[in-house]
Amino acid sequence: MDNLIIFGVFLFCLLLPLTICSLIANSIPKLRMRAINPYSDKLIQIQDSLNIQPVDTNDIKNIKSHIHDSVGFITFTIFIDILTIIGLISISKQEDLTAASILIYITALGLLSAICLYNGIKMTKVFNNHDSFSKRNGILLKYKELYFPVPRPGTNLLIYQVLIGTYDDNGKPIVFKTEINEFFFRAIQRNDTWSVIMYEGRPACIIKDEHSKITIPASRKKSTTKQSTGRKIAAWVGFWFIIKACVNFAIEANAAWINLANGLNAETAISLLAAFIIMYMFCLGVPYSNYIAAALMIIFILKNLPYNIVHLQILYLAESVIDAIAVCVLIANKAVKEHFQKL
Repeated sequence: MDNLIIFGVFLFCLLLPLTICSLIANSIPKLRMRAINPYSDKLIQIQDSLNIQPVDTNDIKNIKSHIHDSVGFITFTIFIDILTIIGLISISKQEDLTAASILIYITALGLLSAICLYNGIKMTKVFNNHDSFSKRNGILLKYKELYFPVPRPGTNLLIYQVLIGTYDDNGKPIVFKTEINEFFFRAIQRNDTWSVIMYEGRPACIIKDEHSKITIPASRKKSTTKQSTGRKIAAWVGFWFIIKACVNFAIEANAAWINLANGLNAETAISLLAAFIIMYMFCLGVPYSNYIAAALMIIFILKNLPYNIVHLQILYLAESVIDAIAVCVLIANKAVKEHFQKL
């Protein structure tokens, strides 16, 4: 009976969060709206070419591929139910279970599973009602590359954060922000096609549409190229932080190994961790993180510079010079500042 209780608590911890999510989740997630004031002039370009039209079967397939919430509820619930059956069979072979205990067990967990399945199926059926969706042209207002390193050598995964503009069902201009992967972004950008799918009057997702074509102004293309350059420069500055922290950590570790009475300096270990965090924030282009990192570097330079000059610490003086250059790049370089701008 103890194994049955432990296994039941484990399954309950899996099913309860899933049930709560299925109850509060929207059938179709609605994308975050943004202020339209900075982009009003650009939205006028597509006012006469919205080409609002109903979605078709192929559009629904594309919408499903970008919205996974409903499928996830069903999949995870079925997986947990299968796990429950396997666990009950295994426990019944080891212990004598009464019919009442099994009935209570199945009723409690089955009720949560039923709620998850019902809500998941109800969300999936939304796609059967094409009238809830409409499709219209959109325009790329701004985008930002988010860089995520992946384990395989020589490969990188890029996620693009984009601002898309269009008009709602009442003819009012709207702007929203979303994130898409590099393959999808390039597929749409290649033909400058941005089709916005509206669900119950609000943007739900964007899909590739071969029939619409909106040309991106050349000035905005130059701006996004500059932003890409800024991301690469910021990544190199972040890489310098990691190299510096690793060298300091190695020096500290070697000193601790020679003199066993001294342990590793906690400050050095923390700085190594902080370097990786800064690198991650720089790659994402977290707004104002460049200024925060630059301010911290200035403090450390001013704190250590007098000692390094008096004692002629050549290695640390060279490090201070490179740090000063990195500070100037983070604060003054236009491409870097654009990379850290908030979308």
